[in-house]
Amino acid sequence: MSEEFKMENLESQRPSEKPIMQPTAAAARSLNVFPAEIHLAILENLPRQDREALSVCTKYYRDLCLPFLFKHIVINQDDPSIFMKGGSLERIRRYTKSIRLIWLSFKWGSQQEVIDNLGDAHLCPGDSYLEEVYSDLRMKMNVLKLFPSLRTLRVLLGVLYSTEKAVYSVFLKALADSGFRDTLEGLELRIESKSDTMGRSQDEIFKASYLTLSKENQEFLGEMIPSGYTLKSFKNMTPDLPVLKKVTLSIYNLPQPTDDPGSKPFTDFGHYYHLLTSAPKLRQLHVNTLIIPGPNSPFEMGIELHPDLLRVFSKIKTLHLKTFHFFKDRDVRRLTERFPNVEYLNIQPNSCFNPGIWEFCNSSFDGISNLKRLRTLILPWIIIPSHGSLTPHELRNLCYDWKAEGFDCLETLTFVGKRPSGERYEDVRVRLEFVRIQDEGRGGNGKWWHKQWDIRVFVEVDGVREYGHLDRWSRPIVS
Repeated sequence: MSEEFKMENLESQRPSEKPIMQPTAAAARSLNVFPAEIHLAILENLPRQDREALSVCTKYYRDLCLPFLFKHIVINQDDPSIFMKGGSLERIRRYTKSIRLIWLSFKWGSQQEVIDNLGDAHLCPGDSYLEEVYSDLRMKMNVLKLFPSLRTLRVLLGVLYSTEKAVYSVFLKALADSGFRDTLEGLELRIESKSDTMGRSQDEIFKASYLTLSKENQEFLGEMIPSGYTLKSFKNMTPDLPVLKKVTLSIYNLPQPTDDPGSKPFTDFGHYYHLLTSAPKLRQLHVNTLIIPGPNSPFEMGIELHPDLLRVFSKIKTLHLKTFHFFKDRDVRRLTERFPNVEYLNIQPNSCFNPGIWEFCNSSFDGISNLKRLRTLILPWIIIPSHGSLTPHELRNLCYDWKAEGFDCLETLTFVGKRPSGERYEDVRVRLEFVRIQDEGRGGNGKWWHKQWDIRVFVEVDGVREYGHLDRWSRPIVS
């Protein structure tokens, strides 16, 4: 092989010195030069208004932005058929993670008040248009089944008293037929009921209303569910919710979980708690009720709570109770028996009633120290009969006593109340944090030979931190 041939081959193997093609200025300014993965990363960091603007540029960006634009939707007075096949919002169903569904079967003074404040709305007399409203409910329940990836569901139902159980059973059937049973993590159920019996029996009113409906709506509602607190009534309707972790029940006549199972509230409305038995991972429970116990309510009938409910309650870690009637010794006793593993407890009166009815005294919570795993406790302001509400300094002394009784895990205790300020009331919160201090007189190397505690007090008025001597306080009323 000649030297000349070798040199030609070597020259041909050298890297080309031809410059690499650079993108044009127009291409460099375009997002199209980036792959879809980069587009998604950019969208995750864009504010919502920029995503909305980008979504109307091209069909490609519209499809790309949809998962970021419709994570939460509200199904209210609009025609729900827009989410069905061929509807304008059909494509967003698989991207939706949270839904708020509102259905009212009668006219309200202010719908927004119903949505924002349980029990604060004023009812307006008017025709119910039963066929129309139940057709609307049937369509909304059918639409609910179309969302396969929901994680949070918030439902507000305004029902007539005679059809309350029937509407609730319809809701359970919609849950059972839905595609999000295996993904739902949070559920909020709010039910406002309006009395329509007017001296007649509930069964009589239901049958009269039932006969006015079309065959489709009659089959949709089903027959009347008999009264009585029995697990069998709703057990077959309640679907399994394997990943449900948080439930909020805001229902006008719902009994507290500390009430007697043989009482009339539990007999008539205890079926709402059966939903909890289908959620093995449930750890957070919020209960908001406005029930007013009558003087002859049989709260002490000695009937045991159903074992399935006891098993659910024993797993609850976070418990919020918002109620009308104040706690008594029996309520605290049942609370410690039914929720032995609770770590966060918040007990507050319902704000829509006169706070003067809440006569909390320090003896009402004598047994609460039996909750050995409790870390955070929020209570109404403590009142001592013939003495009035305690000052922050007196609350601190009371907490020392509670800590000595066995509150080993308790870290934060907050008292919530109001105090008069001119023509209005100020929201007052006193947060007491327990701090373990070292006994320097014994041992060394940071070892704590004895458990000794100090309490740091933080006072907030209308959300603003206040400083000053703890004794210089006007006594607040209970919120």
